[in-house]
Amino acid sequence: MSFLIYDGTMVFCIYRCGHCKALKPDWDKLGKQYKDSGSVLIVDVDCTADGQQTCQQYGVKGYPTLKYFLGKKANDYQGARDFNALSAFVAKTLDVAKCNPLNGKNCAEIEKKFIAKLEGKSSAELQELLQEKDADYKLTKTANKEAEKQYKEQQKSYRKATKLYDMASNILKAKIKAAGKQGL
Repeated sequence: MSFLIYDGTMVFCIYRCGHCKALKPDWDKLGKQYKDSGSVLIVDVDCTADGQQTCQQYGVKGYPTLKYFLGKKANDYQGARDFNALSAFVAKTLDVAKCNPLNGKNCAEIEKKFIAKLEGKSSAELQELLQEKDADYKLTKTANKEAEKQYKEQQKSYRKATKLYDMASNILKAKIKAAGKQGL
């Protein structure tokens, strides 16, 4: 049995072992608790059947394995494996209220301001704005990649200069010391 949890989604990889069977009732109870959630999804995946590829993709080797995902990054769940512990973990880590752009519920002030600017816009205007945001993001992403590349090149140049300085400094200090002993 293994858990995979994606950005508010929890996936359970099940292998027919005793430990997995023991956890199954609490896992099902957790699934029922979050069945109507907009941010958490509890799912079973059998690592011996159709879910085998998913389990391999996320490095599931032992059973039970519990993982959760925030964004696209898989994290190993290290907490207790009873219902109360799992429920508390999900509530604290994954069951976060998300902004509802239709009514402003659970929205931060900056989100509310952006939503207000969109009021009265047609579907075509909204689509155009989305395309502009996509284009802006792609430009920013490209610029960031270029900046990272330049930073790496600067770091490489700095390491080389530091190595050359250390070498020259050590040689010069040794020569100065030797010259001082010889009275030059």
